[in-house]
Amino acid sequence: MANVLIPVADGSEEQEVNNLSSLLRRGGLKVTLASVMSGRKRINAANNTSFEADRLLQECKDQEWDMIVVPGGLVGAQALGASDPLLALLQHQSDEDRWVAATCAAPVMVLGPQGLVDGARVTCFPPLRSELEEEYGGNFLNEPVVVDGNLITSQGPDTLNAFVLKLIEVLAGGKVRDKVAAEL
Repeated sequence: MANVLIPVADGSEEQEVNNLSSLLRRGGLKVTLASVMSGRKRINAANNTSFEADRLLQECKDQEWDMIVVPGGLVGAQALGASDPLLALLQHQSDEDRWVAATCAAPVMVLGPQGLVDGARVTCFPPLRSELEEEYGGNFLNEPVVVDGNLITSQGPDTLNAFVLKLIEVLAGGKVRDKVAAEL
């Protein structure tokens, strides 16, 4: 069973976090929500809701992950992008040629400053296209989901199902993806 880490922060888009975690679990994947907030698991999400992460990110930094999936929400992505432990974990994941995935604002706000989109074919929340291209060297494709090597990106909430199905496909195979897709 593949291990998937979803880092979360205050301002994370709860729809993305909830759908990502529940659909990945339906695909038989082990999912850990990890808070980057100092010393607390309770997350104050983007739309005046809250949820509890499974663990603190510090508890996850020495574990090997098959995939790290970074959710969006502009404020949440900014907070995730300011987390040095998360950035180190993402860099290690990339250096080890393991899967890194991001949606909405996260390809720009989290992966961009780390150089993880430089020269790659990627997508993001479309209004952030120029920042992705001009500041971080990403080659924007106006597609719901883009795969380039071990990097998977998506545009946001409207493309979330396609994003999750691609994540399931690369980690668990096409048959599992098809089974989860039939339940949507």
